[in-house]
Amino acid sequence: MPPIPRPPPFESMTSSADGATEIPQAGDQTRSAARNGAKIKRNNESFHANKSTRRTSYVANSLAMMCKSGFTQKPKMTSIQRLYHLLRLPNFSEYFVSVDHHTIWRRHLAWSLKDGDNLRAVITARFASNLVFMSLLLGTEIGVLFSPSKPADAFRAAMKKGDYSEVDFWAAIVLCVSIGTTLSSLVANFTAWAVVGAVSPQNAHAILRSSVGLQATQLPARLVITS
Repeated sequence: MPPIPRPPPFESMTSSADGATEIPQAGDQTRSAARNGAKIKRNNESFHANKSTRRTSYVANSLAMMCKSGFTQKPKMTSIQRLYHLLRLPNFSEYFVSVDHHTIWRRHLAWSLKDGDNLRAVITARFASNLVFMSLLLGTEIGVLFSPSKPADAFRAAMKKGDYSEVDFWAAIVLCVSIGTTLSSLVANFTAWAVVGAVSPQNAHAILRSSVGLQATQLPARLVITS
């Protein structure tokens, strides 16, 4: 049986002079890792610098092209055109009727308020303010119709004679119709205030966000506008 060759001693691996490979020491590995880390850091910095330069040049080229094409030039508007655009911001009806009487405002309130108790309080507060306003308006209209002044006497006399060709007759008719619509608005606002106030906070969103709820809360506002 041939003899098994033995490996050379550990000292010969580190001190051989005939082309033997030396084992690197711990200090050499640390310096190599530091050099590699510095090289990677320089490459990253160079990459980010080149990327920023390309982005800056792209933005500059884009702005230059937009300026040459006239895209960035602001439109020149006259004072009349500016006033026209300013007057077009609200709808035509909002110049005569406040926006809180429109359907879009009721829908906004129903979908913007998350708390049911807060939603119910806001809507009932609007009904209460309408009640106060319409009560004052009804008192004023009744006072004008039964006033002892000369215009009121002319109104009553024209209605008594039934002369349809006189302006006082139609003015008295309009005043009576206004009294009737104001009274109807008072009843509608009071009914809506009582009905909405009885709704629980848990069911407020389900009722007031439905089509029936929106129409019911909008009816008093429409009667207020009619009055």
